[in-house]
Amino acid sequence: MKLISKFFGFVLLAVLFAACDKKDVLDTAASGNAPKLESNTVNVTAQAVDSLRNVLSLRWTNANYDVNMSTKYIIQIDSAGKNFSNPLTREITNAQSTDFIGKDLNNWMLSRGWAFNVPVSLEVRVISSYSNNNERLISNVLPIKMTPYVIPPRVTPPATNELYITGGDFGWNNSASMPAQKLVRVSNTMYAGVFQLAGGQSFLLLPIAGDWNSKYGGTGASNNSNQPNGDAFQAGGSDLVSPAAAGWYKLEVDFQSGRFAWTPVTTQVPTALYFTGDAFPDGWTNSPSAAQQLTRVNSVTFQKTGAALTPGKYYKFLSSPGNWQPQFGGSSATGGALGANYGSGSDPDAIPTPAAAGNYTITVNFLTNTYTVQ
Repeated sequence: MKLISKFFGFVLLAVLFAACDKKDVLDTAASGNAPKLESNTVNVTAQAVDSLRNVLSLRWTNANYDVNMSTKYIIQIDSAGKNFSNPLTREITNAQSTDFIGKDLNNWMLSRGWAFNVPVSLEVRVISSYSNNNERLISNVLPIKMTPYVIPPRVTPPATNELYITGGDFGWNNSASMPAQKLVRVSNTMYAGVFQLAGGQSFLLLPIAGDWNSKYGGTGASNNSNQPNGDAFQAGGSDLVSPAAAGWYKLEVDFQSGRFAWTPVTTQVPTALYFTGDAFPDGWTNSPSAAQQLTRVNSVTFQKTGAALTPGKYYKFLSSPGNWQPQFGGSSATGGALGANYGSGSDPDAIPTPAAAGNYTITVNFLTNTYTVQ
């Protein structure tokens, strides 16, 4: 019996020693050092001529894992303060450096929507691990700045600096004067407008009103083959088709990316706009005369130049003669947010006239839902 007890005692000790030895192996495998990251610069100032040149070089120390296995390094770059929630990622195996050319970084920054020539604060880090992602070690975080540079747009913008829409929703009108179908030029490469759509209608974009020889259309071989809510476009091209659901939409045409997009909006752009109030000769009336009508500049903008205003008066905008709604107004004498009542809400504030008497240009913008008095 004693021999049996001694035997089991020896077995138990052997198991305990084996467990201790196994733990020691795991501790050794888990060892390593977090990489120390360095860069050749903290301010990347690339230009278009640097598109194929190395503009950012990263170096880091070896993680020095004890087990002889492949070491994987993941480089992450993201905007500062975002905790690398949506990073640009590059994977490197058994190496301790990598370079980024200007084009790769610039394209990534533009895809994130950052503006040309505006510095962006970024952060960079490296994560080391075995090839199976075990034993991850995270480096120090390097702050850097980079400024996206201008690249040629995918589609050449109109030389006229104008863009119009025509199609089924507009009776295929292509007259020499059609402000209601004109998009506003937001930037050198972006145009936008707000339009009411019947749904599922063909359309084209024209750089010259009244001219069918120049147009922008779809990239597909057949008409109406595009994604209705947004797709690529090109000079020339096939007929495009609008979203299937009827309603009011904002259209954005981006020549930089070569894509357009339709977005549903609640804003309804009136066909005409008039002044009412004691700031103008007709006073507070819902049937103002033609002399108090603003000029339509494009699909979203109405303007009156040379409006004679005196201090201590008020006014609003009406869009349907004989009716008090739709009605538009605001609280600032110099401009600001445009309040609206289309008939089911409260009327907006009346706009006070400026403190100094004079002739002013008053502009109402239904793309931004603002007004200015200058």
